[in-house]
Amino acid sequence: MIVVVFFVYAGWPAPDVNEAHYLSKAKHYWDPSWCAGDFFLESSDAHSVFYWSFGWLTLLFSLPTVAWIGRLVTWTLLAIGWYRLLRAIMPQRGAALLSAAISVCLIHRCHMAGEWLIGGVEAKGFAYVCVLFGLTTLVRQQWGLSWLWFGAASAFHILVGGWSLLALGIAWLLTGQQRPPLRQMLPYMAGALLLASLSLVPALLLSSGNDAYITQSANWIYVFHRLPHHLLFNHILYKLDPQFWFVGRFALVIASWLLLWWTTRTDPKQSLLQRFVAGAAILWLAGIVVDQATLYHPHLAAALLRYYWFRLADVVIPLGVSIAGLIWLGSLYRLRPSVAASLLCLTILAVTTSLVFHHVTRAEDFRPASEIQQRPLALQDQVPPEDVFASWVHTCDWIDANTPATSLFLTPRYQQTFSWYANRPEVVNWKNVPQDARSLVQWRARFRQVYSHQARRHGFAGIPLPELQAICQHYGVDYVVLDRTLSREPLPWQRVYPPRLESGAIFEVYCVPATPTSD
Repeated sequence: MIVVVFFVYAGWPAPDVNEAHYLSKAKHYWDPSWCAGDFFLESSDAHSVFYWSFGWLTLLFSLPTVAWIGRLVTWTLLAIGWYRLLRAIMPQRGAALLSAAISVCLIHRCHMAGEWLIGGVEAKGFAYVCVLFGLTTLVRQQWGLSWLWFGAASAFHILVGGWSLLALGIAWLLTGQQRPPLRQMLPYMAGALLLASLSLVPALLLSSGNDAYITQSANWIYVFHRLPHHLLFNHILYKLDPQFWFVGRFALVIASWLLLWWTTRTDPKQSLLQRFVAGAAILWLAGIVVDQATLYHPHLAAALLRYYWFRLADVVIPLGVSIAGLIWLGSLYRLRPSVAASLLCLTILAVTTSLVFHHVTRAEDFRPASEIQQRPLALQDQVPPEDVFASWVHTCDWIDANTPATSLFLTPRYQQTFSWYANRPEVVNWKNVPQDARSLVQWRARFRQVYSHQARRHGFAGIPLPELQAICQHYGVDYVVLDRTLSREPLPWQRVYPPRLESGAIFEVYCVPATPTSD
């Protein structure tokens, strides 16, 4: 039933928001000939454990099939972890299901920094599986196993696992005299570090061997240009929403967690879990302090804030709320059963309504989330979005069937699924940002050159022809895909798709001439 809840919430067509990014990288990891020459796919690998352990499936199945296999495996493991955790705290039937549903709704509607738990398959999904299993061992006071589970989480995703290890350390400090001695945990901590090194060492190598300017530039691009909505508290507070809603609603979740934890503080079964949640909250607060302290020191801010300080809190604080809330309802039931039963019914009704509303609203637009996310509403208003999506897939299918596998493409600004559908390399796109410092700086240079102000407003036809020719020559582009919702004029080159007799296509494919043409 927990898997069903996850499916109702996130069971939408592939690729999801990050699946085209992660699974394309995983496929290229196992088959370097696939989309050979793609700048992003040939950049350094930041999640080698995920690619190595899961990416081999791309050799046997199509990318959508691999996405669904990964989703079902991840959701099932998360459901098992959730069930085991709640059985260790609350053995009552249905507690795990209700806790999972509450947490999914809170994470979806009350996150601050955009973190999610249930969605497409990627490295952090498997990392959170390890976190849940680690929390179960923590509740059972098996500290050594907790260190190892969080180390395994770090192997899959160094940030999810790394912050979990720090939160576990804070929980150990908050436990007081009941905590195990440090010397007893040292072998397990060493094992956790060894597991984490599988991801930590490659992550450290991403910035090694570069001069200070490259490293500083990469940090600035990553934090202030590409991902401020995840990393910068002041951006979330002042720019992401004019009413500060993202911060305000998450503050309400934290306040609810503090109140519920205080009310149920005498319950021994949840004490260690809530101390772990407190560790995540302390790290969240530390991220805000670092953000505010470095407002006028952008290079220092970029160096410190690139590590997703708010990621863990977005997930585990809603988890803490759901568990403390159910424990509080259980204690209330012993005193005032009718009131507790009424509140329980209201909770189930609210959660069910939230999930059904999300499902129905999402079903109105059945495109993959990666397509919905990338194309601005202003562009969607010009042409029905389902028509744009259908035309995009048809165009990519034609490219896959009619162009050489080694052809390099210049693709429209508002897309992130070209390689997924067309199985061809591209020069650059917004979503596929490399992780190593030097490639990140090159990505920014490519993006600014390819998607100039004219290109963002009018597509590639808005770029002066000599400049477009220079771009194609510089990167060795073979074909250009033109988005006609942006471009009123075609390109003065040979159009290979659609055929000349057809008109009114949303996307057109042009062959780049071997010799420059005049305006």
